[in-house]
Amino acid sequence: MNRPRVVNQPTTHRDILTGINLIADLLAPTLGPNGGVVASGPTAGGRVELLDDASTVVRRIISLGNPRTDIGAMVMRSLIWRVGQRVGDGGATAAVIARQLYVEGMRLSTAGYNSVRMARGIEEGVRVATATLRALARPVAGETDLAAVARTITKDDALSAIIGEMSYLLGPDAPVIIEKFVAPYLQRRYIAGAHFGAEIRSMYFYTQPEQRRAVLTAPAIAICDERLTELAQVLPLMEGAIKLHAKGLVIVAQDVSGAALGLLVSNQQAPEEKKKLALLAVKLKPV
Repeated sequence: MNRPRVVNQPTTHRDILTGINLIADLLAPTLGPNGGVVASGPTAGGRVELLDDASTVVRRIISLGNPRTDIGAMVMRSLIWRVGQRVGDGGATAAVIARQLYVEGMRLSTAGYNSVRMARGIEEGVRVATATLRALARPVAGETDLAAVARTITKDDALSAIIGEMSYLLGPDAPVIIEKFVAPYLQRRYIAGAHFGAEIRSMYFYTQPEQRRAVLTAPAIAICDERLTELAQVLPLMEGAIKLHAKGLVIVAQDVSGAALGLLVSNQQAPEEKKKLALLAVKLKPV
């Protein structure tokens, strides 16, 4: 077992740089739209993974085996992971830039430059570079552009064309469900409707419990801008749906609880021959 001890300069910054270099050198070959891959493995199943995504690569790294070099490596790992979470790509670029900033920063600091003034200079440089890049940027527009962006990730023309089509038709906020499909071709299906953040108020409303999903056919839909807690608040909705000859009733509200929820659940659990309505109550999630 290693005993704790204090490590002084210049050993400290050399050890940190070693960890930074190991991560940057590992990811640098993946740079660019036609970059290389990193082999990771073998996994528990004996397979070797071929990875070209920086965020995924660093997630496979737990330790480099040396606590001193781990410091720099884990700082880089955190940076790359946060970049991937925030913008989806750019982890390898961030690693290469971070390595160079560290190297040049240590060189100037050792030569006597003021560290605070260097940090302010870096912040100003980032501001100018960001503004320039935004001015040069061309917004992605149209199905062809979206497919071209997808192509840089998938390296597959057919899949990229479908992703471009779906992104163009559905927009950035539409839900997409990916399912296993055993066939030598790709297939997609569009379902018209609306999507919003909500929570099904009881497991008894699930029609497909294994998927935690409730599917109702041709229901009446009641949207209430209030909390439903009393029987008197939901009974008129149920009676109205029955008068409309609807097969079901979906209640969307700020919340459904108490006696109101109890009534809906008990009616939903009634035998099929006695049930007049399929019911579903959902609570809107705050935006």
